[in-house]
Amino acid sequence: MQTPSCYEKIVVIGTATIGADCVRILSEEKKLAPLITYIAYRPFPLFAGAATAQKYGVEYFACEDKNALTAWFCAVDVPTLIISAGNRYLFPREIVAKDNLRIVNYHDALLPAYPGQNAPTWAIFNGEDHIGVTWHAVDAGIDTGALYKQAVIPIGEHTTALMLVREAMKAGLACFEEILEPLLNGTLTGVPQQRIENRRVYRLAEVPDEGVLHIENELRYSYRFLRSIDYGAVALMPKAQLRFLGGQYRVLRYKLEAAAGEPDGVVFARSNQLRITQNGSALALRVEPVKAADASQAE
Repeated sequence: MQTPSCYEKIVVIGTATIGADCVRILSEEKKLAPLITYIAYRPFPLFAGAATAQKYGVEYFACEDKNALTAWFCAVDVPTLIISAGNRYLFPREIVAKDNLRIVNYHDALLPAYPGQNAPTWAIFNGEDHIGVTWHAVDAGIDTGALYKQAVIPIGEHTTALMLVREAMKAGLACFEEILEPLLNGTLTGVPQQRIENRRVYRLAEVPDEGVLHIENELRYSYRFLRSIDYGAVALMPKAQLRFLGGQYRVLRYKLEAAAGEPDGVVFARSNQLRITQNGSALALRVEPVKAADASQAE
């Protein structure tokens, strides 16, 4: 039986697993597939949005052009719920201001902290012991809308950005299920965010330390830096680069190891293995030389 909804249309926009899971819940559990349009804005090459849409029988399209997508939203003239989950499209003011649209967004941090892009990266890099997730209203600002639901996620000493993103999406989906009924029937209310003057909004192109591992840095700092940009095979951020003995290298793999009795220093264990030792610990790096063209682009 279809779950009652005060909306004639539901849009799910995003290119992450949580967006696909929102489509699944709305289609399978709430029987709302006829109302759904699933949108992928600038999807990654291996994004399986079309397959997800086909599986659940929902309308789907991918879009690379921001202006074209804005025009599509402008043309929507019926009461519509927009669920933004793992989405890189920033809703312009003219869309946010439309009376027939209600926009809710999933953010992988505890707002008002870490607004903007790649919050897990910055939380790890800054040495936080926890982060969280937030579902919130979308207004004319960036991640400034009223808060609907939040959950806290711990950050371990070996947690990578990819691990944190996955944990965040699990927590975010659980929060989504909790708010879904009042969201669909129009009774969900939020709490205004605390306003922070001059708060930093993280941009998509920003990378900690500009993506450069400085071998003279404290070892735990360097390990934190590497974990913060580690999205595994999902290339959200470039591999770290470093300079040593006149050469420039790209870090392919890394591991923090015990090194009791080893002297402090930096050495090549093999031609492609660099070892940084400090105070009884070592950062073992697998590296490759950076070609001149790549190096010039990184600078």
